Amino acid sequence: MDIYEAIALLKSIVTSIGMKVNEEKYADGQDLIFLGVFLTTVAYGGNECAAGITEARREHVANRCYAMEHWKGSIRIRDLMAFGGLLVFCSQVIFGSKLYLRSIYALTGSRSMHEWTSLSKTFRQDCAWWRTMVQQSGLCGTVMTRFPLSPYFISWDASTSWGIGAFFQGKREFFSIPWKEVLANGGQLGPQMNTPSWHINYMELYAAYRAIRRWGQYMRGCTVPVYTDSSSVHAWLTHLTGPALAIPLLKSIHLLLIKYDIRLESHLIASKINAMADALSRGDMLAFYSALKQFDENM
Repeated sequence: MDIYEAIALLKSIVTSIGMKVNEEKYADGQDLIFLGVFLTTVAYGGNECAAGITEARREHVANRCYAMEHWKGSIRIRDLMAFGGLLVFCSQVIFGSKLYLRSIYALTGSRSMHEWTSLSKTFRQDCAWWRTMVQQSGLCGTVMTRFPLSPYFISWDASTSWGIGAFFQGKREFFSIPWKEVLANGGQLGPQMNTPSWHINYMELYAAYRAIRRWGQYMRGCTVPVYTDSSSVHAWLTHLTGPALAIPLLKSIHLLLIKYDIRLESHLIASKINAMADALSRGDMLAFYSALKQFDENM
């Protein structure tokens, strides 16, 4: 998205909420504050369009989050929905923050706004996350133009029979980890036998997490092409949300993306094309090196 596309996007947002745009007015750059969101077309020396949350709105959100963290007793669904609306608005600006709205939806659901409910531990933890985020101005904005595309890609795969594998083109590095090692050292995020996490989709998402944790540092400030043969993982990483089971792992991936200042461009590919990662996930090094050779010949 270039600067003119970003301006067109801003105009569409304004008109979608019923406001009029003066087409005759022109300026090299404009700033706009609307409902606590600061929009500018001259960020970073005039080269980028950006959106951020104003200091006053950030302080208001932080205070509300602190109050919810320490709320005693029950709360009306109506009040909880109003608080959720505030965070939903902020989530339009803070990258990846929709992951931290799920606990509110779990509490409100389809219940009547006149009912009362108690607050869950997960909800209070998410409120703490929101408070931390809005207190850091650098994390309360988003550049509306695209991060530069990295020339290097990451691919990964998982197999139920052996383990996980991933390949990083940039440094020509890879890993191939059997499940017995993951089960011993994977911690709470790793797939666990005889639980819902022992599912191929969760396994592939865990492989993605391990790959980003290992190689994200080499692609700071970039959009990173990543390749997966799982349609579920592709969707989860594209939208940074998913089923309840995947949320803790997606939150960990989101924190890595913030830490390394990267974005993911997920591509869904066929298993036969994902040959290198597929071989690594099965512990078949002969097949991996054969696929690597074919990859080099086609480059």
